[in-house]
Amino acid sequence: MLSILYSIKYLLCVLLNAFIIKLMDDYIDSSNNLFTDFISKTKEGILPYSLLIFAIACLINVKLSASLFLSSYIVGMYGDFNRRLTLKLKGYQESLIILLIGIFLIGLMEMISSLLIIVTFQIIDDLIDYNKDKYFNCLNLAIKYGVIEVLIFACILILITIKLNYQKLIYCSIIFSVFQFIEKIINVEEVNWN
Repeated sequence: MLSILYSIKYLLCVLLNAFIIKLMDDYIDSSNNLFTDFISKTKEGILPYSLLIFAIACLINVKLSASLFLSSYIVGMYGDFNRRLTLKLKGYQESLIILLIGIFLIGLMEMISSLLIIVTFQIIDDLIDYNKDKYFNCLNLAIKYGVIEVLIFACILILITIKLNYQKLIYCSIIFSVFQFIEKIINVEEVNWN
């Protein structure tokens, strides 16, 4: 019974983090995505809602929540590695500092496993969006490095993550798949309406 409760809490924590990460990504991209309607309706309410949801996720499992969020931030910096950001640091400098803070405060294995999962999901997302990103000339790892190359890299990351924390990989994969499925349905409905 306790293991079922633990699994539900873990899955809920991953779900809340996925919601925040996707919300942040859709807000920054400001394109037609999964949470476009939610963003347009809440406007300035996005920040308090995001912080509230993240706080709840942290109450469930602080190390899991913080490591997933920090890892998504680091991976999200990929397109801005050489650009000076708000803190006058380049993207890669900010990412390195965040990674070191995460390792110091959360732990090496927790942080690295989350980072590998987020990178893997970014690669899978880029593979799914390959044709769309190529058409719109968007940043995409599969376009930049090659489909086979990033697919092999993703497989390697998955194998390493299985050794580090297979449970986290399974739960995150379930939630990632659900989000991809929902986004696919929404995109199909938009095409049918237009």
